[in-house]
Amino acid sequence: MKKTILYLFTMLLLTGMIFNACDDPYDNQFIAEPTVNEQEPLQEINLVISVKSGVSPIKITQEQVASDSIALLTITSLPSLADTSAYMQYELQISAEADFSTYQVFEYSLNNNDFKVSAADLNEFLLAQNKEEVERDFYARVNAYVISGGTKVLKNSDAVFTIKATPYVKPLKPFTENTPKPYYIIGMADGNWNNSIDGVGVSIYPLNVIEGDHYTVEGTGTFTFTGYFWASRGFKLIRDIGNWDEQWGMRDGVYVHNDGGSSDIKVPADGYYTITLDSENNTLSIEPSDVSPTDYSEKGIGLIGEFTGWGTDIILSPSEDSNNHIWYTTYTFTNETMGKFREVDNWSINWGASFFPMGIGRQDGDNIPIAAGTYTIVFNDISGNYYFISK
Repeated sequence: MKKTILYLFTMLLLTGMIFNACDDPYDNQFIAEPTVNEQEPLQEINLVISVKSGVSPIKITQEQVASDSIALLTITSLPSLADTSAYMQYELQISAEADFSTYQVFEYSLNNNDFKVSAADLNEFLLAQNKEEVERDFYARVNAYVISGGTKVLKNSDAVFTIKATPYVKPLKPFTENTPKPYYIIGMADGNWNNSIDGVGVSIYPLNVIEGDHYTVEGTGTFTFTGYFWASRGFKLIRDIGNWDEQWGMRDGVYVHNDGGSSDIKVPADGYYTITLDSENNTLSIEPSDVSPTDYSEKGIGLIGEFTGWGTDIILSPSEDSNNHIWYTTYTFTNETMGKFREVDNWSINWGASFFPMGIGRQDGDNIPIAAGTYTIVFNDISGNYYFISK
């Protein structure tokens, strides 16, 4: 009984202590009233962009490609940023597809709220889709970003604008009106890489010009060459004698243009092949040829004319390993004169044309008008092509 009374007394004492411990310890302290902190202002940019009035349809001209820019889009409602330290940044995208599955980010200038692009860049983009001088649609959009401190927030990317345009296509003319810049095969002739004027005919020989409207005023266009190639001997194509900057090689089995890491081009088997190079559109093909050219190696090929009294031939040397179809020499003409290529001592086989310093000689063609000077002369007896290259 005494134990029970003692237990109850202890419980009451502990309960009292607990109630005492639950008194508010801050009952006599001052607590400040809550305040409302001012929030950062929202960036409401109110940006509206539209196609520049009167710009579509665009017909790009030669003069524009040379030096002009074209305004495509314009900001019709300027952004008003609540945060004065913030600023806008834009990205102009142009695509040939309305869904922008692929697109190109264009450099632009923002002048008087107009997004202006280089006419040359736009023309190049249009020609990459279709090289014809025909009207087509392309699509533009602008991504607008608000930049504030270290943050960059995209604010607008939904509007897609359709613009009609016709690119400028360079007029193509014959080689007699526009002077071509032919490419040269180097490495096949004697197996060496003598990239100099002294190497012409020895280590390098030119591709051929062809008849028809194929050349631009800059000298780009279509060149071809049919000749004998060895599978064991690699080669490249260069445009400028003494320079390697403009060239064609091969990488991973694909012909590549101006690739600094490219390897030599090689054919799969010995034989005749035809090279076709379009230097305007940068395409190259090399295909087997079934040509069976006449062999003139017994008598050789000569150059005859007023400078020899039409009596004797200047004998051309066969380019080593050209299978005796590329012939060359160096000669100085002291005066303007006329001449022809022929099989040595045989007027029944001759080539002539009325063009200089390059041309396509034909059987019984006109005499070649030759200007005074020293030239390395190259003649191809398969195609009749000839070059007089100044030294």
